[in-house]
Amino acid sequence: MSKKIKLISKISSNINLYLPEYHYSRDFTKEGQTHIIDKDVLDQAIYTPSVMAMFENGLLYIDDEDARIEYGLEVKDEKGNIEHAPTILSSEEVYEKLTTLNLADLKKVVDELPPVQQQRFVDVAIEKGYMDYAKNIYFKKLTGRDIIKTIEITQEEEVDE
Repeated sequence: MSKKIKLISKISSNINLYLPEYHYSRDFTKEGQTHIIDKDVLDQAIYTPSVMAMFENGLLYIDDEDARIEYGLEVKDEKGNIEHAPTILSSEEVYEKLTTLNLADLKKVVDELPPVQQQRFVDVAIEKGYMDYAKNIYFKKLTGRDIIKTIEITQEEEVDE
């Protein structure tokens, strides 16, 4: 019998882990939602570029340290310390950094993140209605998305309804 591995969604958007060749399909519809997968299935699927990208970019998280190390998502040094682990920020952590860090410090944090995690800052700002002109310019250059304009359009659409 195959070991079971718990997968956890780390973002508030919808994710579909669709692996037809392994007869596995699961929808993650909210941050923190979990699903179980057989390790045998994950052993094969993890090497599919799109599946690996979900883990490398912090969309999904494998709740098994040995599996994360086996798949190369984390590396242990001689002392047993984790040397490399992807930075996965929750929506609350993203919002806290958006609202508490000055632009220079925020840039240091965001520039180290993979592109999907950088996009999450924009998503969270829009979701929370956070408008800071200087940070908007930074994220617009980084992601091509205008936070303030998107919030304004969303608010206008809500008024029209």
